Amino acid sequence: MEILVDGKQVKLRYMKKPHIRNAYLRFKGDMLVVTARDERKAEQIIRENRAWIEKHYRSIRESKRLFDSNSILFSGKRSIALLDRAARNSVEANADVIIFRSKSEDSAERLLDRWLSERSISMVSGIVVSKAGEKGMEFSSIGICRGSRWGSCSSKKELKFNRYICMIPIDIAEYVVAHELAHTRQLNHSHAFWEEVKRMCPEYRTLRKELRNYDSYRRAVFRKLE
Repeated sequence: MEILVDGKQVKLRYMKKPHIRNAYLRFKGDMLVVTARDERKAEQIIRENRAWIEKHYRSIRESKRLFDSNSILFSGKRSIALLDRAARNSVEANADVIIFRSKSEDSAERLLDRWLSERSISMVSGIVVSKAGEKGMEFSSIGICRGSRWGSCSSKKELKFNRYICMIPIDIAEYVVAHELAHTRQLNHSHAFWEEVKRMCPEYRTLRKELRNYDSYRRAVFRKLE
């Protein structure tokens, strides 16, 4: 199904849940998802929230996508992503072109995610060790996670970061690290927490706003070499 939003045809997914009283709207990537007990309720919430839908869709269209048509971001700079069919997996990264050699598009997608995860853990580990050492902060482990969150910190001081964090600009990634390291001392978002963030990242307010512009929704990206 599709719906016209801001002059564009947008994919619409209707999720029927007869037991719920209220209906809900959300965007999953650039697809509008409506959850309601029946189609009449779904149509009603769409009709009553047209302004919200158009506002959020414009925001998605204007966002800085990590994955786009035939390209990806890497350290905030866009590179062409090329697929070259080959028997063995390998990656060749140049200034503005990254070639993924693999036997199929599915295996190339897995190779891309693995390559980005490896670079993310390498990059973020260096930032964590540096900042923690400067401020005398302790953490128990550093890992990579999936999902939409850029980072997390457990009560055991286990730090995890999004597998795509290597794709955003380094100064914004440093803010994410500062945010999670601050949670090793303040497992909340109190005034004291933000003071910890500020000690490590004085420009955190600006960088925090810039981070919101990045859309990490996964897309097929390869331009194929024949």
